[in-house]
Amino acid sequence: MFVPYPTLEKLEHFDFSIFANQAVKIDPPVLREAEISFLNKIITPYLAFWRQFKGIHNTRFLNSIEAIIQTLDKRESKNVLQNAGLSTPMSLQDAASLIDLREMLLALKIFGVFIKPRWGSGASGVIAYRINPKNRQEVIYTSVWPTDCRLYNTNRLRKISDVTKIETIVNGILSQDAIIEEWIPKVEYKGKAFDLRCVFQFGKIAYRIARQSYGPITNLHLNNSPLEMAELNLPEKTLTEIDELCHCATHLFSGLNVCGIDILLHKSTLKPYIIELNAQGELIYQDIFDKNTIYTDQVRYMINL
Repeated sequence: MFVPYPTLEKLEHFDFSIFANQAVKIDPPVLREAEISFLNKIITPYLAFWRQFKGIHNTRFLNSIEAIIQTLDKRESKNVLQNAGLSTPMSLQDAASLIDLREMLLALKIFGVFIKPRWGSGASGVIAYRINPKNRQEVIYTSVWPTDCRLYNTNRLRKISDVTKIETIVNGILSQDAIIEEWIPKVEYKGKAFDLRCVFQFGKIAYRIARQSYGPITNLHLNNSPLEMAELNLPEKTLTEIDELCHCATHLFSGLNVCGIDILLHKSTLKPYIIELNAQGELIYQDIFDKNTIYTDQVRYMINL
């Protein structure tokens, strides 16, 4: 049984009784709002909607409600990873403005960070920021663009060095609920930086794919390129470290059976770091149009539930 999300206006009046005695997979809603300021606002009614599933009689879930919400929350999931001592880019303290951010980074001698809205996906609202400590020149990479005093997600990655636009965009994202984390240089392959999307489900990695980009943001819908792992010829030691890191991370979140995990490899050491986890991030087209093992295994699991 496939049930589409009701409109935002009808979420609170939804009849949950149809899910009694069922095995349920909760997919992400399709959010078409392009204005960045709505990111945190739009997710709120969906969080309340998902929490209402808890009271339904004898309902089993592919991923628990708690795991879905906890991994969507970038601030919370980052804290969980760091408190467990797992390798993940270091979180920095909040900054209220670009001026505060500048001062903090120069004092810490950290000259590159990622700024991310607490909620959201697909790199919406994400900024990769660098400052030159000698001449104080700044550059950002982002799909955010200012129009009519508002910030919009354009799904097009830009490198921006104009001081006024940098200030507008960075201040706009920082004014919301955002996290700041250290920029770790990614390993490269044939002139492109890449990271990995690993689908970890039912205790093992079901699929890995590399995401290549000429810039620091690698999301595939931003005209970046997928690359099969075999081409990278990564050392077996690195692959084992990635497997172990994914295994440890997923066990920190109760009821997390399926997860898309973004992993970066340090440019110099190949040490793996967890960028983000997503309990609704297992969509891999390369698998769907091949053996479709990811979703086949999910169906089998839910039948057994």
